[in-house]
Amino acid sequence: MEKIRILLLTHFIITTFWKYTDWAAAGYELEAVSLSNSFDEYYRPSLSMCEEIRELTSQHQVDLVIIGNNLGGGLKMAAFVHEDLLPKTVVVWNSYRDEETVPYAKMGIRHFGTRDQITQIIQNILGASI
Repeated sequence: MEKIRILLLTHFIITTFWKYTDWAAAGYELEAVSLSNSFDEYYRPSLSMCEEIRELTSQHQVDLVIIGNNLGGGLKMAAFVHEDLLPKTVVVWNSYRDEETVPYAKMGIRHFGTRDQITQIIQNILGASI
């Protein structure tokens, strides 16, 4: 079983894909890494939280990053993700328009979707079939 550490930079993801998908059947054990229990901090991330994002991602202490756009708060967090993890970073919205992905794409992020799409996106990144 391969252990995958996911940095969750949003407040809603666990209930949408974590509990209702049999990741073990695909050979994965997912572990959540969260930096805040504060709803507000995902909308207005503190400098200390952003520095912790940089540290965790630059030291490869996580394998994937999921960022909630959270009314633009995700842009600030995304700026601190180390470039090595940008190909394994996903930005999620409740709903979005393609033009909302442009600032993230300019940073090098290529995976975008809604909460309903997150399971498929993670499967694609991992090459898993569930």
